[in-house]
Amino acid sequence: MVTVNVAVMDYCTGCIKMYYIEMHEGWQCDEVEEWLYEHTDYKDSQCYYMAQEGEIEVVYPEVD
Repeated sequence: MVTVNVAVMDYCTGCIKMYYIEMHEGWQCDEVEEWLYEHTDYKDSQCYYMAQEGEIEVVYPEVD
């Protein structure tokens, strides 16, 4: 098993939610999306997600 880090950006609520889920070695993105549908309020029409085994870094750029 590996830990998959998932960041979900919800356009309607204006928030980013982070999830850390256990998946089997060789997991595929469609399995992550299936997990999101089953365990969260994820909606493909209003959200975008990214997933990877490494840390997901959220960077806030400086604005002048």
